[in-house]
Amino acid sequence: SQTHHIGKNHLLQPLTIVSKLNLIHINNMKTITEAGGIICPATPSFYSKPTTIEGVAKTVVDRVIDLMGLENDSYRWGSLHNPSEEGAY
Repeated sequence: SQTHHIGKNHLLQPLTIVSKLNLIHINNMKTITEAGGIICPATPSFYSKPTTIEGVAKTVVDRVIDLMGLENDSYRWGSLHNPSEEGAY
């Protein structure tokens, strides 16, 4: 099979929903990954201890923004400064 390179790893970042995946989904994700894309599961993280549904959704949005290489003041594991402790979530 032929591999097409997207270029920089941040140009194609499809969000996947955790659901029943079939072989077509898995092969499509494999093709995207081989081409240099990043598959980003749309699953929230709870390390920042979000207290609202908006805070939970923000964990996914923050991850996408981070993967795009944009500056983002979001929770960082092990960081001394965590916005969630200041009511950002």
